[in-house]
Amino acid sequence: MDDLIKTVKAQLYDRLGSPLIFSFSISWILWNYRMIVILTSSLSPSDKFLAIDLLGLIWESSTWFWAVHLGVGPLATSAAYIFVYPFIEKGIFEFTLNKRKELKQVRQRIEDETPVTEEEAKELRGLSNDLYREHRAILKDRDEEIAKLKVSIRELKDEIENQTKTQQTMPLPKKDPLPELEPSQERLLATIGKISTESEFASFEELLKESENSNIKVQYDIDVLERHRYIQDYHGGGTGYILSAKGRAYCIENLSDKLLES
Repeated sequence: MDDLIKTVKAQLYDRLGSPLIFSFSISWILWNYRMIVILTSSLSPSDKFLAIDLLGLIWESSTWFWAVHLGVGPLATSAAYIFVYPFIEKGIFEFTLNKRKELKQVRQRIEDETPVTEEEAKELRGLSNDLYREHRAILKDRDEEIAKLKVSIRELKDEIENQTKTQQTMPLPKKDPLPELEPSQERLLATIGKISTESEFASFEELLKESENSNIKVQYDIDVLERHRYIQDYHGGGTGYILSAKGRAYCIENLSDKLLES
């Protein structure tokens, strides 16, 4: 039941919100206020009906009276309210705004033509002086801030230049010395370099053939070279070896050309 009442109220609000229904309702009440007064009076029903019938006798034709009062008149009034009244309101609004504009212009012209009194002139000069001093103070603060920023920039530039000069004069860090090798290990390293440049890698048999040492000594020297990362196992499993980047560096820095070419 509550939902039904709410629905009906919502429908009535929507209907009353329509300009046509609202204007027609007001127009109908204005056209038929006599009948409404009769209906809401304390007369008996028979007297009310008689009074309503007498209303139609005002015109020669009661049919036309009721047609105009109940339908045509309210419709014409609501149509005039919807279509004619906005134009009238627009004209009145424009006229009012124009008059306000003219009044403002007249007031401004009179104020401009009215000479300033001595007291007002003194007040204006004081205000002007205050604004000038405030403006000068702002400019002074800005100049001081700019000067401080320039000093800071100059100090940063000097610091950067000093750091650059310090870095340029600092000696380069010395490289860590490569681990030293025994003569037999150096000869083996040179042999691996020579064979791996001529073929793809140096096999253990080739190294053993080129060396004057025993099998165990050659294998020991290979283990030392691998531990220092001077050589790399090419295939895996100890079947072939090549020089690593560290091994090539050791050959260039520590071995003689004669040893490398032998």
